[in-house]
Parts: sequence; structure tokens; C-alpha cells
Amino acid sequence: MAITHTETVTNLTVLNDGSDVVSEVTMKIVSVDDSDPTNLTTESHEMYSIDTSGGSSASGFVAF
Repeated sequence: MAITHTETVTNLTVLNDGSDVVSEVTMKIVSVDDSDPTNLTTESHEMYSIDTSGGSSASGFVAF
């Protein structure tokens, strides 16, 4: 019996101030138990807000 988890980014919300900084991430999470995938699969959607107060000069900021 193995349980797998798959996370997929479904939406990125970008600040509308010309900085192109992501302020919110929406994800779809699917968990499946391979012993009975038909009955033992769950799906959820989660939204995560990101502190953008430091802008692109914030400690740990990663540009993509």
C-alpha cells in the first residue's frame, strides 16, 4: 500500500503594480492510495497568500 500526493499549481495572482510579484498561489492537491484508488482518492484546493510587503528586495526573494 503506497500513498502518492500530487501538487499542481493552478493559479498565480500577480500584483497589478508593475512589479510582477506573485501575491497568491492556488494549488490542487490529489492524494491516492494505490490499494483502492477508486475509493481512496481525495482532492483538495488550497490558496496561499504571500507577504509581498518587501517587494523584490525582500530577504529570500527569488526572481523567475
